[in-house]
Amino acid sequence: MEKCPKCGFKRIPEDKKCPGCGVIYEIYSYYLGSQQDSSEDELAQTICPSCGETILKSLTSCPTCEALLCFNIDSSSHQEERFEKLKTYSYGQCLLREREYIFEKIYAEEELNDLIRHFAFYSLLFSAVYGLFLGMYAGNYQILAALIKIPLLVFGTLCVCLPVFHVLNVLFGIKLSFKQILAILMASTYFMSVILGATSPILLFFISMTEVKRFISLLNITAFATSCFFGLRLLRQGMQYMRARSSYHSKIHVTRIWYVIYVLIGIQLAWILRPFVGEKGHFALFREIEGNFYLSLLNKILSILN
Repeated sequence: MEKCPKCGFKRIPEDKKCPGCGVIYEIYSYYLGSQQDSSEDELAQTICPSCGETILKSLTSCPTCEALLCFNIDSSSHQEERFEKLKTYSYGQCLLREREYIFEKIYAEEELNDLIRHFAFYSLLFSAVYGLFLGMYAGNYQILAALIKIPLLVFGTLCVCLPVFHVLNVLFGIKLSFKQILAILMASTYFMSVILGATSPILLFFISMTEVKRFISLLNITAFATSCFFGLRLLRQGMQYMRARSSYHSKIHVTRIWYVIYVLIGIQLAWILRPFVGEKGHFALFREIEGNFYLSLLNKILSILN
């Protein structure tokens, strides 16, 4: 004997309505069918990690932002050429051209050691090149000092912030491993270093054209602010990708906390490592440390107001 699909009461074939719960069999069967169809549709859909639009999992590129989707590479026949090109790129080129491909590797924990080594090496190289050009304003030993101190600033900020970032992820339930966090931060550091390296010829051009130190210092600050902005933007995109892939939704924006910590640490470390530009004809490895940058800034503001 059949049973009611809702309450399990014994069902007589001639009945149109359940005597136990009162449900109409035909309507309830239609409801169950529509629910099954909607659940199947939901399973076939996902969120684009780049723009947040609802898309089909079978797609290999987002129709809204055209970001490369790497959920199922094997089924990407119409994007085969695009994926074939990726095989000829280095990790750095993939990050600049198709960053979602790198994010997917980090999410899937594929080739993380190679990714981290690649980004670390080229971050060191590009930041050292920028330091080399920056030190040419003062010349002599200041070139060597700036060549060492710029990578020290970039990697020092990363090393100080990395444990805090990992702990914040654990506290707020983001299930990323320490190595995944390191890979995302190294990708962001690489992006910053690429921008610094790209601005090096502009820096050298103005160094050869002007004797005004304040202008070179302003140019240096602008280059660092620009690289930091785009590096943190890449960090936000990477974390957004991880959240979309893991279906994690947090009321607290952890990445914004990251931004604040990263900028605060970076400014303080730059304050300790100065001078970067130096004075012509005078070499100084470090200035006299005037304590905390933020306390010094507060004291200057108070002295102006008084």
